[in-house]
Amino acid sequence: MHPMAYVGISLLVLLFLVFIGFYLYWRKIVVVCQNCGHTYKPKFLKFMFCPHMFENIYMTCPDCGKRCSQKVENENC
Repeated sequence: MHPMAYVGISLLVLLFLVFIGFYLYWRKIVVVCQNCGHTYKPKFLKFMFCPHMFENIYMTCPDCGKRCSQKVENENC
């Protein structure tokens, strides 16, 4: 097998593991809008591709429509 095939397979495995990690994290969280206080669960793909910064994400709130930094919290809290 060509050495570049190993690199390609390794990248695919890495991307798959990142996807699984995001999914497992997404299942346990809710997002709280900093503007209006609305708590919601974002769609997975929107959550995965929005900018993340520690415990905050930059998304549009479905309630007030403002795009701002929003706090990620544990769903059980």
